[in-house]
Amino acid sequence: MYIVNSMIRRAHLFLLLLLLSWGLPWTAGVCASQVDVTISGLEGELLENAQARMTLYQQKTDELARHHIRYLYERASGQIKKSLEPFGYYHVKVEATLSEPKSEGDRWQAVYRVHKGKPVLLDRVTIEITGQAKDDPRFESFLQQQPLRKGQPLNHPAYEATKKDLINLANERGYLDAHFVRNEVKVHLQENQADIDLVFDSGAEYCLAEVKWHQNAFSDAFMSKYLSFYTGAPYLSESLLELKENLAESGYFSKINIHTQKSATRPNCVDVIADLELGARSEFQARLGYGTDSGIRVGLDYGLRYLNRHGHQLKSSFGASQNKNKHLAQLGYKVLSNRSRSRFFDATLDYRAEDFVSDDIGVKGVNGKTRVVDLSVTLAGHHRRKIFGLEIEEVIGLQYLTEEYELLPLLFTPDEQELLSAFVDESEIDVLSPEFNILLLDLSWRFLQVDDPMYANSGQEVIFRLKGAKDGIVSNVSFWQAQLEAEIIRRLHERGRVILKMNAAYTEVETVPSISLLFDAGEIPINANLLPKLLQFRTGGDNSIRGYEFEAINGGDETLVAGKHIIAASVEYEYRFLENWSAAVFFDTGNVFNDYDNLSLLKSAGVGIRWHSPVGLVRVDVSAPIEDDEVEQDYRFHLVIGPDF
Repeated sequence: MYIVNSMIRRAHLFLLLLLLSWGLPWTAGVCASQVDVTISGLEGELLENAQARMTLYQQKTDELARHHIRYLYERASGQIKKSLEPFGYYHVKVEATLSEPKSEGDRWQAVYRVHKGKPVLLDRVTIEITGQAKDDPRFESFLQQQPLRKGQPLNHPAYEATKKDLINLANERGYLDAHFVRNEVKVHLQENQADIDLVFDSGAEYCLAEVKWHQNAFSDAFMSKYLSFYTGAPYLSESLLELKENLAESGYFSKINIHTQKSATRPNCVDVIADLELGARSEFQARLGYGTDSGIRVGLDYGLRYLNRHGHQLKSSFGASQNKNKHLAQLGYKVLSNRSRSRFFDATLDYRAEDFVSDDIGVKGVNGKTRVVDLSVTLAGHHRRKIFGLEIEEVIGLQYLTEEYELLPLLFTPDEQELLSAFVDESEIDVLSPEFNILLLDLSWRFLQVDDPMYANSGQEVIFRLKGAKDGIVSNVSFWQAQLEAEIIRRLHERGRVILKMNAAYTEVETVPSISLLFDAGEIPINANLLPKLLQFRTGGDNSIRGYEFEAINGGDETLVAGKHIIAASVEYEYRFLENWSAAVFFDTGNVFNDYDNLSLLKSAGVGIRWHSPVGLVRVDVSAPIEDDEVEQDYRFHLVIGPDF
């Protein structure tokens, strides 16, 4: 028994020493080294596949024992030959040499010279489709475009890819029982030819049967508008993908899982199962920002994503900005159409109030201030439709707007106001205390196409608006207005882009005849358009004519508050000199006016820097007016944070 145990222990010790001598470079008496492997005669995917199959190549940076290197070296030629067979090379010859290190620190040198020989060529290629897919145009197109052709080198990866593409196409087109009846590759080495024989039976084409909604928040009628297919429609995987995308865009669900199961009631049909998990019902967002136009701005948004089984939504928003002490509030109720995802209706209550000071109308030495208050209620229908092949967002709205403010404090000191009330008939200065009540029709069409909303290399946005009201129809003024805004961005060279902007509007409205009053401040023309300030035009600032203060351009002496018409345009070139930084040069022009005969375009130019930050594009510009002596400041800085569109 002792002898047996001793022999077993010696055997264990021998195996241990053998293993150590095989794998450990520091084993006594064995010199370990690395190997340089050189393969000539191959390139591209042939070389990559040979390297992947060669154990010696994969371990060339390891410290290997001498006999282990020789063992892997001897195996490598066979591995190279096997690696080339998938590409049709069955007559490969390999010349190999192995050189030991000449001095300490050198590596072994393994060199393989590969002679591929002639590849095996395809002779007979048979790909046959049976079943209902035989007459499917997509399968006919597949057969015409598949890469396996007579006379081409045999390529096993291409063969396997063709089989996989057939299976994928069958799944996409609803042939869920599809399978290969025959799939063979026969290689005739003597003739250096190969035959491919594929017979693919698609089986029956499945249809889409019942849609089962696994959720209890919304009615089936409401959910059905997210379907792009009808019951009994052919099964198409893109229909299921589109359903998932539609549900994701709705914003109602946090988790969406779409799958199918064979129908128990309809042969060759599947039921669509939508497992849906509702997202949070309420949403809250706080906003904090800064811009040279607005100063510091804050905002709060609160909404209810769904109120009932019809998916109605409620949203509220409150905001304030430093400049002009502006306050905004909005309450909106949204009703989605049960018949179409592209249509919805909303009712919106808006409140807007801001300071209006003497400097805003060019009056010096008074330092007066008034508060412009707007309140509106809007009912609107929104619809995405195709016009001339373009997807357009159409809005048809009816709005009731009230606006009131006092201009007397901006024009006159308190003493002058008392004097004015004593010597001027009140009817002559009614225009200085406007109170507007307007029921207006508001129409708009918007086209937007952009590759990346955060930073576009190619994009365009066009907005056309029509507004109008009739005195006597729940309105105390008559007017109509047309406005066109456009922005186009195009890549210029690899790192540059050009940005073009345009804003043009025309308004038909009565203007009160000019009167002039002479005071210490000078002769003041009082020209007023009978239209709320909200519907008139002022320009200048970060996003219009840079180099001028925000809304400092108001039409000059032609009008007191703002202008009836506007023309503004901008051209900008931006060059991206680092991954997250770019520089810009730009030219802006335009003006606000009442009379085309008196139109003179203001101009400005400048340079800017752009930082592509994680929260969006940060734009810093410095701009100066061109040939405008009335501007007190030679140049202005502009800061804007946000996307292009």
